Amino acid sequence: MFNASMDHADATSKWKTEFLSTTKTIFAQKLNTEYSNCGTACMNSTVFNAIDKDMNITGEINPDVKQEWQPLGILLGEKVTVNPAHTTVSTVGRMKYLSPIYNALVTTTEKVQLDSGPADGKQVAQDWYQENYSFYSPYA
Repeated sequence: MFNASMDHADATSKWKTEFLSTTKTIFAQKLNTEYSNCGTACMNSTVFNAIDKDMNITGEINPDVKQEWQPLGILLGEKVTVNPAHTTVSTVGRMKYLSPIYNALVTTTEKVQLDSGPADGKQVAQDWYQENYSFYSPYA
């Protein structure tokens, strides 16, 4: 596993070679749990960005990892996850993957950092939903 003395190259190597898909998902879930339990005292932008720098979780293709990581970034006001989250809600129709992103947009107290500038999360959720409404199943 990871330890405080591990450098960037070691962390990146372990993430790519030793972490299974399930392990990556559990790791991202744990980070969400830490944020849910104690907010920015445990998980903040500094920690989020350090983890992403070392492991490039934002670049993961696994939708189960994305479903944990992208909403966490939105809740923390991190721009790096906004465009990938928009892509997710525009290309994936499963509620399992849509709900966490929309829930994060609706509940965030941070401004969502769009390319066009900061925006209210609820408005972004409404805009993205309207943009993709015809793509979603009737259950969405």
